[in-house]
Amino acid sequence: MLIRRVGIFLAVATLITVLDLVTKAWADARLKPDDSTITCVGGYLDFKYNTNTGAAFGLLSDSKWGPTVLTLVSVAAGGFLVYLAFHIDERPVLMPISLGLVLGGVLGNLHDRIFNDGKVRDFIDAHVGNSHWPLFNIADSGITVGVILLVILSFFPGKKYASKKKQARPASA
Repeated sequence: MLIRRVGIFLAVATLITVLDLVTKAWADARLKPDDSTITCVGGYLDFKYNTNTGAAFGLLSDSKWGPTVLTLVSVAAGGFLVYLAFHIDERPVLMPISLGLVLGGVLGNLHDRIFNDGKVRDFIDAHVGNSHWPLFNIADSGITVGVILLVILSFFPGKKYASKKKQARPASA
């Protein structure tokens, strides 16, 4: 079962990382050169290019050390997620999927921080009318959905690890 769980974890992480990098390459080619906006779902979803050096909601974006700190945190988080993937025991199949979503997002944004001068490329603009959510990317979506699933799963602990042998009951007198 370990091989299956780790396989699911790695497949999901790879899928999210690849999707993130491919869509960011598309955004670089299509949106960045002329700073254009593509309306996908009028009034709700646009694509427009932006970069940021911070974390969620601009945390550490004004810090000189922000990109370095976030890179180190990403490496540590990635290592921790891999460790968890090998130690999740008999949890539901959603556990390796959740961990894979988060790792894929971490790797996608880590790639940007390393190869894009400490900046993460964002291009998805979700909004209702003029009320906009901060721009994000596929990696951010993977992290968000993965963390939400992990929180939900935390309310449903895995099986108790009882001995497989049933203990003999003492004879009653």
